[in-house]
Amino acid sequence: SSFEAYAAVCAAALARAHARAGDASLIAGYLDEGKAFDDAIADYALGYADLVDSDYAAFRALRAQDAPTA
Repeated sequence: SSFEAYAAVCAAALARAHARAGDASLIAGYLDEGKAFDDAIADYALGYADLVDSDYAAFRALRAQDAPTA
């Protein structure tokens, strides 16, 4: 669908912007070689994924009912 194509373009643009958001070697040096940051980001991502799944399920339920969405 055109919405899915639009979402894909937005995702690609956002990914590119994030990839260019800083000097990777400088950031790596700041973070050192510890796993604390890696673990924290992984935990955050997993928690956020649960929220996204829940939100999407609610969205699909509303869409299936053809209910207006604020």
